[in-house]
Amino acid sequence: MFTRLGYLLARALRNVRQTPFLFSATVLTVAVSLAMVSIFILLVINLQRVGSGWGQEIQIVAYFDKLPSQTKRLEWQALLSKRPEVAGVDYIDKFEAYEIFSDQLGAEKSLLEGIKPDVLPASLQVSLNEDYRSTEAVEQLATFMRKELELPEVHYGREWVERFETAVSVVRLVALLLGAILVLTALFIVGNTIRLALYSRRQELEIMTLVGATPFFIRTPFLIEGALQGVLGGLAALGSIYLVYYFYLLENLQVLLLSIGDFEVLFLPLPVQGGVLLAGLLLGLLGSSLALRRLIKV
Repeated sequence: MFTRLGYLLARALRNVRQTPFLFSATVLTVAVSLAMVSIFILLVINLQRVGSGWGQEIQIVAYFDKLPSQTKRLEWQALLSKRPEVAGVDYIDKFEAYEIFSDQLGAEKSLLEGIKPDVLPASLQVSLNEDYRSTEAVEQLATFMRKELELPEVHYGREWVERFETAVSVVRLVALLLGAILVLTALFIVGNTIRLALYSRRQELEIMTLVGATPFFIRTPFLIEGALQGVLGGLAALGSIYLVYYFYLLENLQVLLLSIGDFEVLFLPLPVQGGVLLAGLLLGLLGSSLALRRLIKV
């Protein structure tokens, strides 16, 4: 059994050595296809984490152009604290707002050099209980703050969050469509590579059939070759994605999303990395299988 397996592996490696350019081109095609889809998956994973973080930390903020008196401010805080939706009410003065924003910028806080702390407005920040974080509950409380308390400039970012969720959906849809197109392209190229290899050995394969070689014995080396192309393409895809992540996304996506504070851009989770390798393996096997069905009638 092991002797036969060794022979089949040796034949598969011989096929690779005889067509190195085609083999490399196929590996590259699989790698590019999987890498492009995986980049979108990486973006979706991190953007969804951002959206989840916002959902957990949703707040309603009332900004003040003119500072309210302490009596009025305490009255507003007392009225808001009595409502069941409200988990807490904090008054943030201009200097605290400046410090918070500076902390959010992190390594980029040098952007604030030359800017006076009093340029930022004071505000009341209202945090919500977990059971009242729906859009309807937030809108009701915001309406109460505007109409009943007559608080100026009440914001809770509904429009921005909706646009963000739409953007995530678009990225997810693009990933699906692009993935389908690239998978079909990779299948076509893997199949053509195996098909060319079969054509170059057609006479040899016919002789093997005449002397009694089984379909399994004939097909297996080509299936191994396709699987090898797919797995190597998957590994190359993961390597290239990590380089893009480490040298570009890790810093630039962090800066882009600095408004949410401490946000760590994550690489693809291990199950997703395994899925990329499995997808490469299946691409190689399926492409090889389709080519073999067409050209080997045994």
